[in-house]
Order: sequence, then C-alpha cells, then structure tokens
Amino acid sequence: MSYARNLLSRGEEIVFESRQHWFAVLGETWPFVIASILAFAVLIWQTTSTAGQLTGLLQVISLLVLVVSLGRIGLKIWSWRNQEWFVTTRRLIKAEGIFNKEMGDSSLEKVNDAHLTQNVFGRIFGFGDLDILTAADEMGGIEDFPLLAVACATIGGIQIQLRGTLGGNLANASPAGDTFPPLAVYEPVVHVVSAEGARTIPISELFTGVKRTSLRRSELIESIEVPFLPKRPRRQRFWKVGTRAASAISKTVAAGLLWMNGDGTIRELRFALGSMAPTVRRLRQVEAFVTGKKPTAKVLAEACALLEKDVAPIDDVRSTADYRLEVSKNLLRSFLDPNYRG
Repeated sequence: MSYARNLLSRGEEIVFESRQHWFAVLGETWPFVIASILAFAVLIWQTTSTAGQLTGLLQVISLLVLVVSLGRIGLKIWSWRNQEWFVTTRRLIKAEGIFNKEMGDSSLEKVNDAHLTQNVFGRIFGFGDLDILTAADEMGGIEDFPLLAVACATIGGIQIQLRGTLGGNLANASPAGDTFPPLAVYEPVVHVVSAEGARTIPISELFTGVKRTSLRRSELIESIEVPFLPKRPRRQRFWKVGTRAASAISKTVAAGLLWMNGDGTIRELRFALGSMAPTVRRLRQVEAFVTGKKPTAKVLAEACALLEKDVAPIDDVRSTADYRLEVSKNLLRSFLDPNYRG
C-alpha cells in the first residue's frame, strides 16, 4: 500500500486494492508441493533404512529436490505478495516486482469494459478471470509502432496515403515531416542502394538541413528498418499541432516514449520535435536531464528551459517562433506529467 501511495498525484486516492487469488499460486506450484512432500517422506523413510550407500545417495537427491521445490514455492509466494492492483479515483494501477518495482497504469476514462468469468471452482472458492478492456493511448494503429501509424494517418487525404511511401517522405526532408518525430524516437536505420553498392544510414544522420539529406546523388532509399522496442513504454504519444485536424502542415509536431521506474523516477525518455528547427530534433539535453528524476514541477521547469537549447523555431506564414516554443513546452510537460493542465 505504501508503495502505491508514493505514486499518487495530488488529490488522487486509492479506493480499492487487490491481488491474485491464492488459488492462482496453488495452480502454478502444486507440482513442487507434491515433490516437496515426496522428498520429505523419502528423507524420513531413509532415517530407518539400512540400505547403506544407496540410502546416502537418495538422501542427497531427496534433499536437493526438497530445497529446489521449497525455493520455487517461496519465490512464487513472494512474487504473488508483491503483485497488486489498485483502483484510484483516476486510474487503474498494476504494481509488480520483487526487488525492483514496476508500475503500469490506465486512466479510468479509457476503461471501455470489464468482464468477470467464473467456473464452478471459482464460485466455490471466490476467484475468477477479470478482463479489463481499455482504449489505447495511441488512438489505434499497428501494435508495435503506433506513433508511426497515427502520424501516417495525418498526412494528406486517403489518395495520398494509399500512393505515398515512407521513403518518399524521408527523401523530401521537410522540417515539418509528420513521420519524422516518431521515427526519431523509434531510432530506425535507412537502407540505401546505388550502382556502387549498399549502405545504412541512422535516422539521426539522414537529414542535413531544410530539404537536404545525406543521400548521395546516385542513391535510392531501399527500405527503412525500425527495431522493436526492448520493452513496452509506460507512455507513448504523437501530437500534430496545426490549423486544422488533418491535411495541414504542422506548426509543431512531436512524439514521445517514456519508461518509468517503480519508484516513480524516469528510466528513459525519448522525445522529438518537428517544425522546430531545420531538421527533426531529439531533445537530447532534456532526455539526459530527466533520467533518474521524478517529474516534479521543478524538474519540468528545468526541462522546458533545456528544450529551448535543443530547438531553433522560426517565424513563418504558419506560426511564430514564440507560439511554437510555448506549445512544445506544454507538450513536454503534459507528457511527463499527465495531470498537468497548461
């Protein structure tokens, strides 16, 4: 309970807490329970046996089985005791981990359905399977790279989306490219080919300026290789700020991935902005600064100050530099602290 309370925001309260039913532990450990009982019985029997060397060997084997089985049972019980679900006035929280706590949460506003299934034994012993269906933060899209899917859905109309390619979008190298911030945080490599051979270019080295890339005159983009994330982020988000919701060039476009530690500190942040410089920019100084810190008001203020050093917005026909900068700071704040209201 104390761990969960450390994760609560101002005004948030825990209204319900639970963990897996003890029957779930029994269902996973019963082979080890039986093995422990048999090993213990063999050890007791051997104390009255006169089988000599054979008895000594059985004692060693039985003792080993007993230690391994009890260890496995103890580890499962410990893990079970350290996995909890909390319902607060705002969120559904899952906290787990033996040595290092990890937490996942979902806003109650995104809970679409909850369904409880109980079999006969569940009715007798009071347990069942609870399925909670939540709406994804990514607003739909492919499972592994949702930010890229959402960004592609904002480009042009259906005709352009059906005929256009990601390679063409990269080669165009517009500072306002909507797919560039998601690609910047996913960290892909671009495979290019020419008559001279093939090579790979990290996305961070592809753009050299406005409408300029590091592609040589004879090179063509063959493919874009996007690596799978080693672990699902706690939070991931794409923003397109424009005059209209779609078919508009962005005033500011952003993408972020966030991983958190169990104690509420930031494990890793990846955050990128478009339309804020001649090329898409990863906020490297911000990312390094917030790592290992809790997203307090002071940390957020210092992170926003560092943001100004990573970007170079301009005044143009679509927006002003001041507006772009202020919106980008608000996007960063709201991403690191979902309770922030700018």
